[in-house]
Amino acid sequence: MPLPSLYHPAMRARRPFALATVLSLVIASCGNQASPVAPSHPDATPTAAPSAAFSPSIAPTESAGTPILQLGVQAVTPRQSLLTVFGWKPSGRSSAPPSGAMWYEADVEFCLAPQIQSAVPVETIRDELAAELVSGTIVTPDVFARSPAEVFSDTGRQIVAEECLRGALPFAIPTDDPARYVGLFRAVWMLRWAIPSG
Repeated sequence: MPLPSLYHPAMRARRPFALATVLSLVIASCGNQASPVAPSHPDATPTAAPSAAFSPSIAPTESAGTPILQLGVQAVTPRQSLLTVFGWKPSGRSSAPPSGAMWYEADVEFCLAPQIQSAVPVETIRDELAAELVSGTIVTPDVFARSPAEVFSDTGRQIVAEECLRGALPFAIPTDDPARYVGLFRAVWMLRWAIPSG
């Protein structure tokens, strides 16, 4: 039996009703659409730091923005790993820094989340860490290990779930533009620790 054409008189008579029904459903769905629920640890765009004091372990949320942490505070990354920046100081590297810069290093510990199934190369972790200068410039760590302490530049090294790795993360920082933050950076700040001035 052939299907009725949209141009059949009976179908033409139903079209206004069908269109009205579809239109009302679209309007209703727009009006009742629920606001998206932010995940527990989203990639939040940096905002001003909240005034409330932070607990020793912090999981950032959409509403809190990107917290500014004090050195030594442990934080939870968006993928449930643990990250701590313990310190920031001039590096004792013997190699000459780039012209107009000095070597600095962050004392960083990263503990891989328990749900991660495969081994993760340390350079993958290093590539998500950065420093921000007073000017707003983002600086990435040096990729070449100059000492055994620079474990995040240890090519070929991997860590597995629940394993922790702590070591020096070196940066070439301009002498006229000091660093003010260091932490986890993926296009925007995920987690950042304040570097004391002076």
